[in-house]
Amino acid sequence: TELSRYCDNLVVLVPRGGMEEMITLLHMINLADRITVDSYDGYEDEE
Repeated sequence: TELSRYCDNLVVLVPRGGMEEMITLLHMINLADRITVDSYDGYEDEE
């Protein structure tokens, strides 16, 4: 929460099955508009 006050482009990486839970959590603590959620699988294609 503290870090989100000073950073603009925060991304949290979660396992593919945990994305919905993380999005819900970020909404509950009012950080959904400041932090992007992505899965580990999203970066495997780039390698």
